[in-house]
Amino acid sequence: MPATLSVRSDPRRAVTLGSIPLLSLVLLVGCGDATPDGPRGPASEPAPPARAGDASSDAVTVLAGIFEAHDGQGTLLVRRLSDGREWVHDPDRAERPYVPASTFKIANAAIALETEVVSSPDEVFPWDGVERQFAGWNQDHTLSTAMTASAVPVYQEVARRIGNERMSAWLERFDYGNGSTGGGIDQFWLTGQLATSARDQVDFLERWYRGRLPLSPSTVEGVTGMLRQDGDTACQLFGKTGWAFEAELGWWVGWTVCPNDTFIFALNLDIRDPSVDPANRVRIGRGGLEALGALY
Repeated sequence: MPATLSVRSDPRRAVTLGSIPLLSLVLLVGCGDATPDGPRGPASEPAPPARAGDASSDAVTVLAGIFEAHDGQGTLLVRRLSDGREWVHDPDRAERPYVPASTFKIANAAIALETEVVSSPDEVFPWDGVERQFAGWNQDHTLSTAMTASAVPVYQEVARRIGNERMSAWLERFDYGNGSTGGGIDQFWLTGQLATSARDQVDFLERWYRGRLPLSPSTVEGVTGMLRQDGDTACQLFGKTGWAFEAELGWWVGWTVCPNDTFIFALNLDIRDPSVDPANRVRIGRGGLEALGALY
């Protein structure tokens, strides 16, 4: 099915920013992903890229070209927070629920800190000595370093500490996907029954960013710090990858805080070639964000 893009505004919000910046396909080159899953700037920061119009057909061409350049099958939803406007590559797929894989580490870490089953982002989880497929997992970790390395065994232990009853209650409070913990307390977000769509992910992260979740400021601050991506862009980038091996599906979700606005995004992608597609999650996602002026 040809790639499509939907542009939508929220009529409840009165603020508009005019045209959305669309850049050349030169911006396709993004960064790789080294893991298995993987405040507004000062006035002196660079201005946004020159705007190139707001024609939906232009947006379709640019975003479709980014996916096609990487032979990617997936969806990307980007929401501008000042007015709720959205740009969606493959709107039908953006509504389709999938297992969230390691993007669930965001919620898992927050619940762990809020319930105090983990004392702080720096609490150490000793390596159990079991050699696993990713070298970065085979070492001691904190909650924070395990987020960066996407160390699944650490977050499985975290979920076991939380327990099924508390986990279910928090998923309901978060309105997270379908809220199911079916499939086992340490598997439900990996191979189990928890399912969420790209739109669900964006909704959850908007509530996170706006402080509309039942979480203490210290919890939000602690987990947000784990998601900060290094870089020399004017925009601050926060994100988390995910890779559902059995479902052959990859994720990249997060937000950017730019001098001119804040944008929430969610991408999911078929993992058909494990040697290429995992890195393409971020390459395609960055290309889309740059093309929409949401990362520069």
